[in-house]
Amino acid sequence: MLLRAGVNGMSLRDVATEAEVARGTLYRYFSSKEQLLHGYTEFMRARLESGLTAAVEAHAPTERFKPFLDFFGHFFARKQARQFLEAEPAFALEYFRRNHESAITRTCELLKPVFEDWQASLGRPLDHRFLADLVLRDLISNILVPSRDGHTSVEMLPETLGVGVRVHSGAARRRATVSA
Repeated sequence: MLLRAGVNGMSLRDVATEAEVARGTLYRYFSSKEQLLHGYTEFMRARLESGLTAAVEAHAPTERFKPFLDFFGHFFARKQARQFLEAEPAFALEYFRRNHESAITRTCELLKPVFEDWQASLGRPLDHRFLADLVLRDLISNILVPSRDGHTSVEMLPETLGVGVRVHSGAARRRATVSA
């Protein structure tokens, strides 16, 4: 419904009708459309985080960078994610802004072994928060303006730093195909 009508074009009454629940039941849990949308985005954020954690932690600690990028490639290639951004750009952008700092913190936690491995390879410290911020901003920019070749700029980060070969994410190629 949100994708069809947008935030301004839907009401709790419409949601109750589409969900086939009594309005009173819906109002018991959500007293306003804003509460419903907040609940939805929190549900989606938790789902994204749990999926990302599972995808990344299934790999050796120093091998987590590619699975991290692949997970986001799969997530953003889904038609629903792109439709949400296109249907409600202001809401989606506010969501990114509101969650950016916590996403940096979580990215630092998940990629800490990778960043530490890069530091060891370089023989000097790296700012983990800066790297996490860079990775997230690149992923967000590729949602807004997909690259022509289907790769994210951040895939070249290890090579640019001199700590490994370029990461070629299969998900990035799929993302280009889906958004084309």
